[in-house]
Parts: sequence; C-alpha cells; structure tokens
Amino acid sequence: MWAPRLAVLAALALLPAWGATLGKVVSIGGHASDLVLDEARGVLYIANFTANRIEVMSLADYTIQTSMNVAPQPGSLSLSPDGRYLLVAHFGNFEAPHVPRNALTVIDLVSGGKQTFALGSPPLGVAFGINDLALVVTTTDFSLFDPVSGTTQLLRTIADVTAKTLPAAPANFPPQIVAASLGVSGDRTRIYGLTDTMEFFYDVLTRQLRVLNYVSQPEMGPRVVSVNADGSQFLAG
Repeated sequence: MWAPRLAVLAALALLPAWGATLGKVVSIGGHASDLVLDEARGVLYIANFTANRIEVMSLADYTIQTSMNVAPQPGSLSLSPDGRYLLVAHFGNFEAPHVPRNALTVIDLVSGGKQTFALGSPPLGVAFGINDLALVVTTTDFSLFDPVSGTTQLLRTIADVTAKTLPAAPANFPPQIVAASLGVSGDRTRIYGLTDTMEFFYDVLTRQLRVLNYVSQPEMGPRVVSVNADGSQFLAG
C-alpha cells in the first residue's frame, strides 16, 4: 500500500446544489479539456478541445489575450519546470473514421516555435517532473518524453502493469485504458494519476511506477487529481 493517503471526493455528491455562481465565467468558444497555470507570465493556458487551439488567458483581467493553433483535439497540458515548454497531448479517436491522432506538440514559449511528434498510441495525459521529462500516459503504456530531443522512453505497458503489479486482475480487465487524469506534487518529485481502471503513482527521482486497481460505483468522471506540495497526500475523485 502507498504511504500517501487517498481521499475520494464522493462526499461532494451528497452536498445540496446551490444556485449561486462562484468566480467569473470566461467564454472560450469551445470545450475546455485541460488548463495550466503560468505564474511567471501571469497567464492561464486552456486547451480548447473542439477549436483545436490553446487559449491564453490573462490572470490580471481574466480575458483571452491570444490563442495558439495546434493539431486537432488538444486534450492534456503540462508546463516544464523552467517554464519554457508547454506540452500538448492530442487524442481524438472518437471521430469518424475512428483514426486516432496520436501526437504530442511541444510549444517553445520563449521562441514561439512548435513541433509535433507522433506516438504509437493515443495519449491521455501528460505531466512534467522535476527532471524536465514528461510522464506520458497513453491507452497502452506509460512513457517518458524529452521536449528538447523529442525522444520517448517506454516505462511500462498497460499489459505488463496488469500482469506484474495487480495482485489478481479481473478476467475481463481491459488491455487498454481510455481515460486518465494526472496531478504533480509542488516539488515535482511525484506524479499521481487516475484512469478508468487504476490508480498509479510515479516517483520521478527513482523512476518507479506503482499501480493499484480500484472500483467506483457510480463511475467517477470527469476524473480529477490534486497533489500537495511534497507529494505525501493527494485527492482524487
């Protein structure tokens, strides 16, 4: 069992619904699939899944300053520790003819350059660690991606994780995962994630990946993961 504790936010479902709106609603003209805070630049990056762009929102006046066009279906974002690279994962295999767009886009926020790299499987989530490498979770594997060289290193396949990590996988346990959400500790040494079938923990310093299966009734979604400063605790639900 993991030392950090997991708290599932199921209790929120029991709270009464209130009519008041908290905060300010900012329209982006599409479906927001992920967001990343860039405190140094005072902006928020928003993945506009349906408009195929990254919206850049000012934290000063909560307006969309500009947009960056990217490959179709940007689904997940992560900012490198030095604030230079914005990594975008693209996943769109639900559209006819059901051909997945398996790609990562690296946006150099200093030079403004963009590079897109193909992947073997659709990426579901990305998260940078303290070592400047991004953990990439696809439908079939866990990999590390270097935004400078564009190279990918396989950590574990989902099939391998199922066979070697889970004590007794159900007979109908799927060979692939179809959804994932990742959260990074404040010191970027630990990455936690939640998929449709498993919880996982990645230690950036030791490169160890640990996985537990779970059952949720009703199903959780949209899944969200939040990690504290040193990675000793996280919330998922």
